[in-house]
Amino acid sequence: MEFHTKAISRDATISEVAEIVNYFTEKGYDSCEVMLGFGWALSYYTGSEWLKETVLLKTLTAFILELEDKGLGKVCNDDFYIWVGNSEFKLCNDSDIHLSCNKIAAEHKHFLERWDYKGYDAVEHSS
Repeated sequence: MEFHTKAISRDATISEVAEIVNYFTEKGYDSCEVMLGFGWALSYYTGSEWLKETVLLKTLTAFILELEDKGLGKVCNDDFYIWVGNSEFKLCNDSDIHLSCNKIAAEHKHFLERWDYKGYDAVEHSS
């Protein structure tokens, strides 16, 4: 299953990254896996294979902002993937956020309800 928010601002996207950090930290997670999409990856990865890497949750926002400051990509303009718990988040190049899961669980409900409350209009995307 995959859900997409409507296009949201860069600041709202960064705020949602902070919520990912807070939510999963409270659930006992200390790290996540990330992978950079095309825009970021061209200058970041040294080889032709792009791999997931582990990042401490408490440093995730700073990690993303540091990459942006280095000119490697831009939030809301380039894809950035986050895997934590049973969720995959994609900070999309279309300025929306995608949430993918096999089956809706409490962690997914949390974000879908939050996005509904914030007016981000998360809807299930059919492929």
